[in-house]
Amino acid sequence: MNLKSQLFGTVIILLMWSGGQAAAQTGKIVVEISHLRSANGKVLAALYKSEKGFMKDEKSAIATAQVSLSGKQAQIVFEVPYGEYAFSLLHDENGNGKMDTNMLGIPKEGYAASNNAKNSLGAPKYADAKFVLDKPEIRQQIQMIYW
Repeated sequence: MNLKSQLFGTVIILLMWSGGQAAAQTGKIVVEISHLRSANGKVLAALYKSEKGFMKDEKSAIATAQVSLSGKQAQIVFEVPYGEYAFSLLHDENGNGKMDTNMLGIPKEGYAASNNAKNSLGAPKYADAKFVLDKPEIRQQIQMIYW
């Protein structure tokens, strides 16, 4: 085997190894939640990869989580492959697993979205909440919204 063949084989092995590593890259999305109105209940979270179902249908989410509160704060961590995401949060104060609303449909419990996205005429939009996970860890400090 000559030097040229050995180098070619080594390059192929390195390309195959690095390709496998790149495909498996994952990172952590650390969500630090503050401004909770009370220490009651839990925070429910849903993570999305597209606008389908965002802030409307958690069945469209690629991951969900729920955490107990630590005083008026909470933290949620998602470990997922690199890519584009958006998340929604609900402060489920009464623990019934859904957002409670009044007769007009206005939320009685707190909610939030990634990037602290807001919309004065309804739920935050995916386009405003989306972000890219492209490193080992990103942190978002989110403030819960109450009406």
